[in-house]
Amino acid sequence: MGALALWPLALALSGMGRLLGAEAPGGEVSGTPASPGEPATGTGGLLFQPDWDWLPGAPQDPLCLVTLDKGGNGSSPPLRVAGALRGYEHTFLEAVWRARWGPHDLATFGACAASDGRTTQLSLRQLQAWLGEPGGRRLVVLHLEEVTWEPALSLKFQEPPPGGASPLELALLVLYPGPGPDVAVTGAGLPGTQNLCRSRNTRYLVLALDHPVGAWHSPRVALTVHARGDGAPLSTPQLQELLFGPDARCFTRMTPALLVLRLPGPPPGAGAAEGPCALRELSVDLRAERSVLIPETYQANNCQGACGWPQSDRNPRYGNHVVLLLKMQARGAAL
Repeated sequence: MGALALWPLALALSGMGRLLGAEAPGGEVSGTPASPGEPATGTGGLLFQPDWDWLPGAPQDPLCLVTLDKGGNGSSPPLRVAGALRGYEHTFLEAVWRARWGPHDLATFGACAASDGRTTQLSLRQLQAWLGEPGGRRLVVLHLEEVTWEPALSLKFQEPPPGGASPLELALLVLYPGPGPDVAVTGAGLPGTQNLCRSRNTRYLVLALDHPVGAWHSPRVALTVHARGDGAPLSTPQLQELLFGPDARCFTRMTPALLVLRLPGPPPGAGAAEGPCALRELSVDLRAERSVLIPETYQANNCQGACGWPQSDRNPRYGNHVVLLLKMQARGAAL
């Protein structure tokens, strides 16, 4: 009897040990599950098991709501993020949001002189503007699936979630580098040559992509990396140090990520917004409501079109539906 009574306790302690042992500084901070495996080595490059897969029949908008800390000056508005947001990407976004673009901040992101890194700096400022005012747009985080070293360096990332036909606005390739020389990078998908300068304060290297669709389809992202001084191409060990910087806290390597900022697609029934007043389907997201545990979303009806009595808080008898609509509008949802 004593052994039988202790068996559930041992099982519970074993489960807690797995949970505590899996937590690491580089782990995910979003609710999207990930199951990274050990990289398989080969003669031509490296293969990475996918962090997550978009399952058939899954919702077309599998989003998490993420907030950023501004170092005691409040937090960011809820950000719509799709994909596995690790601690590395979360810290990168916080650094972008706090940046004031002085010399120290430019060194943090590996930017060279102002004349050399205008493209990257402009992209970082656009990302910073989105962090302050998301406006209903979502950020898609894609992780590296495969890297090939020879005959040329090429990177392949995860495919974006299904149904992602929204027009692209911004794409940034974020590297967490180790020590090495200053480099000049060219390649298909990059708008010209981009220079990266590393110093003791450099934590990230950022490349702005012009046509990132090649990141998950052939011909992928092909990069040519040369040292800025003598123009010599980097060796494979130097490229590995550039792409996979060490994480001393976890005794592991940090892999690059592709951040894609996209515009939301048109909501159902949006084409009839100016038509006659009628009840139309509306998906209400409750994940931002801390007082609501379940359900996360529910399908409601909402009046759209040329309505004589629109839902408004000016009506003294407005109800919970109006409150939810106002909150959704404040988060940038298209109604």
